[in-house]
Amino acid sequence: MLSKPGTAVVLSFPLLAFAGTPLGAFGGPLETSPHSIVHGKRSFYISPSCAGSWCPWPEGKHTWCQVGDTEDPFLQESWTAGWNMWVDAFGGSSRASLTTSYQGLCKDDSKYEHLHVTLTDKKRAATTAGWRKPVSNPSEPQMVMSFDLASDWGTGSVAANLAHEMGHSFGLLHEHQKWMAWHSDLSGDPPRPDPLVKLNCENLYDYDKFKDEGADMKGLCSGLLFFAAGRGFSAADMLPWGEVTTHEQSADFDWKSIMLYGSSAGAKEVGKKTLVKFDGGDIAWNLNPSGRDGEAIRILYPA
Repeated sequence: MLSKPGTAVVLSFPLLAFAGTPLGAFGGPLETSPHSIVHGKRSFYISPSCAGSWCPWPEGKHTWCQVGDTEDPFLQESWTAGWNMWVDAFGGSSRASLTTSYQGLCKDDSKYEHLHVTLTDKKRAATTAGWRKPVSNPSEPQMVMSFDLASDWGTGSVAANLAHEMGHSFGLLHEHQKWMAWHSDLSGDPPRPDPLVKLNCENLYDYDKFKDEGADMKGLCSGLLFFAAGRGFSAADMLPWGEVTTHEQSADFDWKSIMLYGSSAGAKEVGKKTLVKFDGGDIAWNLNPSGRDGEAIRILYPA
């Protein structure tokens, strides 16, 4: 999920609000259960074998609809622009089976068929990761995205912001939440020799709120994402998933991934840096899916 510095952001866990309930925030998906998450060799994505509830879209047929009474042509135009970025990255239909198609306004009987896209004016976005196996009589849509069509937040590009969220819906997670990028497992194991990123937690937009409420800020800021997620703290969209049996680990990290946050993500004010390189350097926002992002799509949706 993505958000504007100085603007409140919501967690995008299962990406990304986890366990089935979209929490959402500055540019991540909305799921809540780690069982379906896999760290890929070149990217970070849900299990291609559909382990757990969240899966690649069946036969690569990604479908979406707009929530509300009126269709927004600019949303459709921006979606096409974002999709074209992904096609460039994965190489088109000869290299991956993924397609996406607009189904018009959402209907009550499509709660487990299509991604339901809701437009907001919150300067943030949140999206469920991948496709969810149908459940009996769902009370809410199973795959959702909330999105703001303004350009003054996130990457600064509507198409790039949307491409990030589309990546979540296709099944990709945040590159910076890969286990291998962090200093240690944050629960006692020795530090990793070459950490890549760190979090300036005190610069997050909701840090002061939780601190004033007497929360355990060390735990919220330095643990795995699950502790922060359980409290609804925005660090959950940045901290690592951890090393579990359903994850594959790799020494690869993609600084060009569109699924990587820039250093201003979720900041309490303009000029503050949240997620940074381990040496303190800024992380730039990427405006297009990378070749490795495209490779993840080819793995999830082989031609």
